[in-house]
Amino acid sequence: MQRKPSNVIASAAKQSQRNSVSHRNYIMFNYKETSSMRYAKILALLLLLISVDVSDIQSQSKVETKKLTYGEDVYANNRNAVVTIIAFDDSNNQKGLGTGFFTSSEGELVTNYHVIEGADSLLIKLLTGALFPVSGWLASDQEKDFAVLKVQGKELPTVSLDSLQSVKVGQLVFALGSPLGMEQTFTNGMVSSLRDGSEVDKPELPKVIQHTAFISPGNSGGPLFDEQGRVLGINTFNVVGGQNLNFAIPIDYVKPELGSTDVKPLPVAGGIRVRQKDGMKMVYIPAGTFMMGTSDAQIQEMLRDNPGWSAGWFNDEKPVHEVYTDAFYMDEHEVTNAQFQKFLEDNPQWRKDRIDRKYHNGDYLRYWNGMDYPAGEADHPVVYVSWYAAAAYAQWVGAKLPTEAEWEKAARGGLAGKRYPWGDTITHDDANYSGTGGRDRWEGTSPVGSFPANGYGLYDIAGNVWEWCADEYNSGYYSQSPKNNPIGPGTPILFVSNDFTNVTSSRVVRGGTWGDYDLILLRCADRIYGEPATTYYLHGFRCCSR
Repeated sequence: MQRKPSNVIASAAKQSQRNSVSHRNYIMFNYKETSSMRYAKILALLLLLISVDVSDIQSQSKVETKKLTYGEDVYANNRNAVVTIIAFDDSNNQKGLGTGFFTSSEGELVTNYHVIEGADSLLIKLLTGALFPVSGWLASDQEKDFAVLKVQGKELPTVSLDSLQSVKVGQLVFALGSPLGMEQTFTNGMVSSLRDGSEVDKPELPKVIQHTAFISPGNSGGPLFDEQGRVLGINTFNVVGGQNLNFAIPIDYVKPELGSTDVKPLPVAGGIRVRQKDGMKMVYIPAGTFMMGTSDAQIQEMLRDNPGWSAGWFNDEKPVHEVYTDAFYMDEHEVTNAQFQKFLEDNPQWRKDRIDRKYHNGDYLRYWNGMDYPAGEADHPVVYVSWYAAAAYAQWVGAKLPTEAEWEKAARGGLAGKRYPWGDTITHDDANYSGTGGRDRWEGTSPVGSFPANGYGLYDIAGNVWEWCADEYNSGYYSQSPKNNPIGPGTPILFVSNDFTNVTSSRVVRGGTWGDYDLILLRCADRIYGEPATTYYLHGFRCCSR
């Protein structure tokens, strides 16, 4: 899924559909010469003769004019550098398509981020029909919606790039792409306006180019050319219901990212990247919407199934509401004792015997002996860590604690409306909670990854230990929560991440623990909280990053 700038903005990268033309309208004009028209022709001929006689005089003040490159030349000079991008899911089924263009003869290819987002593999199709795999990405910016891909090749045709400074309202522009799968579709129009991104619900973009060159689903990632055949921007979206309202991202935002040689794996759902500081594997969670919280119907169903549960327990999970999150990476499992030990080695001020008393309530790392964690528990989640210590660790590895919305999105694993990460029931084969049985042999914490992962590939997202989130807790927040990337009331996320030591309000805790006998606590939507200095034998954490 990709961010849609509003209900009226349609992404231009959707599944290719069959398209048929049912009719064509031909407009004819009937013409009959009159006597007055004959006189006009004679007069025009006389004027032409006069102009020939004074040609020598006119040549003395000849004005040099700029030779324009017209549409047919723009197309002919660039068609080989523009390709169709085909996206496939993990079952190798086509899930969408878009357009891209080469900016380097060595296989540097520019497109929109939403064209590649969530794909498990990508192919590019050249004008000749040849297919080539995309080997990875060189740079990307989800908010500005561009990606720079790497295709293996040499001496590839390329486009020339212009800049936003040269864009003028009213100038002629051309779009080239694969709308609805119709490859090499070439359209023309003009620049209608240069707008602030906030005007079209794209505040992360200082400017967007509004134009009238027709684009449709499949044009996403394709170039917008000027009359000289230079790329001004990347065609990205249009306005549904508007009269030819099309928008391109200025190529200026991509230019600083060109020229990289560091090829990274594609950001696919469930894709893995490894964090260097602590060796943690991080799982890619795709952008998109989900229903956060619990509906009244779900509450009534759970109360029927569990007569001992109280309706009041669910009050802070209402109302259920749609939430959008940008894509992010989440730690595959909770931070372990061994990983936290590395943090303490690099940050001695957070050691058990040196930590400032205001950052814990007296039980910090209670089971540790100085710098040593309990024997045999290197791969168990670290516990007795305060929110402050968790935030410090996240900062050390270049990440952050997840927001409550990010945590619940990741926990649901792509399932909608289910109680737990894998469905509506839970057993000891699914998670570590109170008691033992099935896979669950532990009376306390279990080694991370001892139970099956959820749909996104995350382990122990329910059970084992509770996990700190970045947000301030507020029981009534859902009634006022914004839809896009919500952060709990109180301090902004940048303040929480960069200056977390000044936080004083309670923080959200999620996920349930090995000590929970009441399964209500292991649900994806369950919310509890703790003071940031709290250290508890059931509290751990995991990190996330963009």
